[in-house]
Amino acid sequence: MDSSIWRHRALAAFGLTAATLAHAGLPLLSEDAGILGGGGECEVEAVAASVREAGSSALEHALGLACGTGSRWQWGLGVARARADGATARGLALGGKVLLWAPSEDAAVVLAPNFGWADDGNGWQHASQDFNLVYSGPLAPDWTLHLNLGHGRDRLADERSTGWSVAAEHAGFAAGGLVLAPMADLAGDDRGAPWWNLGLRATVIEGQLWLAASYARQMDSGRARLATLSVKLAF
Repeated sequence: MDSSIWRHRALAAFGLTAATLAHAGLPLLSEDAGILGGGGECEVEAVAASVREAGSSALEHALGLACGTGSRWQWGLGVARARADGATARGLALGGKVLLWAPSEDAAVVLAPNFGWADDGNGWQHASQDFNLVYSGPLAPDWTLHLNLGHGRDRLADERSTGWSVAAEHAGFAAGGLVLAPMADLAGDDRGAPWWNLGLRATVIEGQLWLAASYARQMDSGRARLATLSVKLAF
C-alpha cells in the first residue's frame, strides 16, 4: 500500500485515539455523559493502540489529561504519536464536555466538541473538528446505556461525516480483588461500515486507578481491527 495513504490512515487512527483520550471514553468507542467534578478533579490516561487492515498495521501511543472546571464543564487534552509502514505522525486533540440537561440523578445529555491538529513531518495542520451529542442513562439493573450522535469534518481529506453509536456498560462485579466491568458498543458513520467493539475495565483502586482493554472490528470485507490497552489515574 502506498506510504502516503498509510500516513493519512495513521493520522486518522491516532485522531480516534487522541480524541477519545481528550473525552476519556475508553475502552468504549462511544463517549459517555459523565463530567468530572469541579475544584481540580482530574484524570490522566495512557493508551497503546493497534490498527490492522489488509495485512498492514499502524501503532499509536497516546497520553491524555481531562479536568473538571465546574459542575457543568469538563475539558481535556490528548497527544499522540502514530507509526505505519515507516510513516510517522504526531497529533494533538483538545476536547471537552458541556452538560446540557440532567433529567435525573443517573441520566444526562452533554455536548462533546473536539478539535484536532496533526503533523506528518510537514508542519502542524488543523486536521479535524467534531461535535457529538451524548446521552447516558439507566438501561437495566447494573447496566448503563450510552447513545452518541455527532457530525465531524476531516480537514486533511476535506470530508464531512455524521456518526452514531450505541453502547451498554455494566457497573462491574468483584473478581480476585478487582472490580471488572464488561461493556460493548456498535459505532459507525455515513462514510463506511460500522464497527463492533468489546471492552473490559478493571478497577484496581476504587476512584483512583483503572486498567482497560478493548477489541473492535469493522463489519465489511476489509475487516479492519482496532485493539487498545489503557491505564487511567484520577487525582
